[in-house]
Amino acid sequence: MSKYKAAEHICLWGFCALFVTNAGFSGDLSSTNTGSVLRPAMLDEFLSDYGINGSNVVYTMRSSPKKTVLDGPFAVFGTNDAKIAAGSFRDDKLQGDLFLWHPNGKLSAEQHFENGNITGTETYWNTNGVILRTTEWKVGDKNGLEVYWDKRGKVSLKIEWKEGFPISAELFQGGALQKRLTGTNAVEFVLRGSVNTNIDK
Repeated sequence: MSKYKAAEHICLWGFCALFVTNAGFSGDLSSTNTGSVLRPAMLDEFLSDYGINGSNVVYTMRSSPKKTVLDGPFAVFGTNDAKIAAGSFRDDKLQGDLFLWHPNGKLSAEQHFENGNITGTETYWNTNGVILRTTEWKVGDKNGLEVYWDKRGKVSLKIEWKEGFPISAELFQGGALQKRLTGTNAVEFVLRGSVNTNIDK
């Protein structure tokens, strides 16, 4: 039996909505109403990957004689009932827009998923609502331009990606271009972890 207690379990035409407290999902979740055992492994993985420690999780399951999967919207709330994350699953895979919030209620990140793969434009903001980074994705790989901004809102770094590999990098200071790297120089710059030393000046 799981240490997690389902506060409410509603099923209609094969769809089940569970409202769960003390979320962590390190084990099975046993419904106190129906006795069925649900295994939201993908939700557990999502919470772990994003470092989310919400006190309340609302998610949707779809049941069939063969399996039960995450299918539909979900949301994660903090101890003060502030929303931490919201998105959707389809057949146990992230699908559609995903939103993350800072504890102060400001939007932290926006991503888009297709069949479990991040795709399109990913955007991050700081706690004051100032943009920090945008990244272009294609089927789980960085593909296109990745742009970083400094604390003053000026561009500090641009990296161009092609199918998951960096092909160029441009370093800025005060918004002005200082250096452009291409080929192996760009790859080495990214692999050395030099990105972190150039984004917050």
